[in-house]
Amino acid sequence: MFYNTMGGVLQTPQIYMDVAKNAGASRFQTFTRIAFPAALPSIFTGLKLAAGSSYIIIAAAEFLGARSGVGFFIWASWQTFAVSRMFVGIVVISVMGYLTILALEALERHFVAWAKN
Repeated sequence: MFYNTMGGVLQTPQIYMDVAKNAGASRFQTFTRIAFPAALPSIFTGLKLAAGSSYIIIAAAEFLGARSGVGFFIWASWQTFAVSRMFVGIVVISVMGYLTILALEALERHFVAWAKN
């Protein structure tokens, strides 16, 4: 997320910053009116990437050290050769990830209406 946000801010056209400076905008106004809106598409891209990675990390952590959760359920099913139960867990965590991405895309459409989706 950090690199996506930083990249979004750095990709802001310099002319926008110059216009804000010439118009007498404060640093806070420049951030809230120019840099932050310009970085929002990159921020949402970072959020979507982080959400996908987080589900993988959560499942892996539950494989190793949890006594409950979807990752533990998948791991316990794999150890007992309950393949159908294991796939149920995999589908559940996949649906959770998909719904998270859909929610983030809905937020992106709402907050970044000017960007192409």
